[in-house]
Amino acid sequence: MIGTVAPLVRVPLVVAVVVVAYWAMLVEFTVVHEAGHALAARLLGVPVRAVRIGGRGPAATATIGGVRLRVHLLPWGGATTLGTAGVSRPRRAMVLLAGSLANVVVAVICLRLRSVLPWLLLVAAVNALGVLNLVPIPPGGTRRPSGSDGWQLLHLNRPPAVPDDDRLLDILDRLATLQASYKAPDHRPLPPAGERLPVDDPEVRPYVLDVARVLVRLHAGPDGWDDAVEAGRAVFDRTPPAGLWPPDRDRLRRELASGLAWTLVRRPDPPSADVDEAESLVLAALDLAPGPDLDDTLALVRIRQGRFAEAGVLTEGVLDHWSDAWPQQSLASMLCTKGLIVARTGSPDDARDLADRAGAIDPDSPLLAELRATIAVAG
Repeated sequence: MIGTVAPLVRVPLVVAVVVVAYWAMLVEFTVVHEAGHALAARLLGVPVRAVRIGGRGPAATATIGGVRLRVHLLPWGGATTLGTAGVSRPRRAMVLLAGSLANVVVAVICLRLRSVLPWLLLVAAVNALGVLNLVPIPPGGTRRPSGSDGWQLLHLNRPPAVPDDDRLLDILDRLATLQASYKAPDHRPLPPAGERLPVDDPEVRPYVLDVARVLVRLHAGPDGWDDAVEAGRAVFDRTPPAGLWPPDRDRLRRELASGLAWTLVRRPDPPSADVDEAESLVLAALDLAPGPDLDDTLALVRIRQGRFAEAGVLTEGVLDHWSDAWPQQSLASMLCTKGLIVARTGSPDDARDLADRAGAIDPDSPLLAELRATIAVAG
């Protein structure tokens, strides 16, 4: 009996040890790599805004020494967000190289100690793979939203492509038109914008383009949300250049705060710290200029806080004043937000109808799957 039970116990135990060891080595590899970037940045006087370890699964956040740290349960990928404004290209290059260099240093140390601890040979092999991050791999997904370190090194000396910049500025123009279309009652419009942003100003242009890049990434798929939020925080904390006309400054900051707030709470069960941050951001945006888009975002914040009655009040009448000028994705989001409230406080059938309407408009809406799961639970 003992002879037959022992193998049954040993097999899952060995599998568990292998899985835990694999997870631990990935964590060690990522921590060493990102620590190399962050330490080099600090030594070279480059501001470190945030460090992310991993890219999927539950996350814990903390702020240490002014650096926002975010650690995910699943350790694949990582990122160090820097304040690179005014930083020379040689310093940026050294920071990019430091991640792989840190992995190589750890690999060498482990090789020297392998006679004492043989398993360090495996750790050395894993860290030696850090040099592969110097292979120029273009952006894509959460693991490399900005491209590999090698890709960024390759593009340090390349000026931004003019068509891309022009496209980003067109996006801001469309946002200005969209904001001007908000006509729901009790919503004052934003101040009239200038005929065009002073993008020829050498201080204004980088700031405006950084805002546009963040907005594009925030409204893209969920793969890049975490890094887009970190980049958005860094831009939002910057002082807008003096060359921006105050109404245009308010317009950009409002849209940035709105996008950040919505992204922080549009995934199910976000961390409470993200919900609190989203509430602060959306209230800051409301101070600049109310609008139904912000009512929808604040309603989603209230849902995450379990304050469904307040969320219901915020969504009353918003859909009645829908404008064809608004993006269809915004309508789908508002329908899903309303549906989440109705599923918890009203009729599941009414919530199902809202889900069907949202799915017909935007079947890929980030909130749609959550709404349907909530309806299934509600019965």
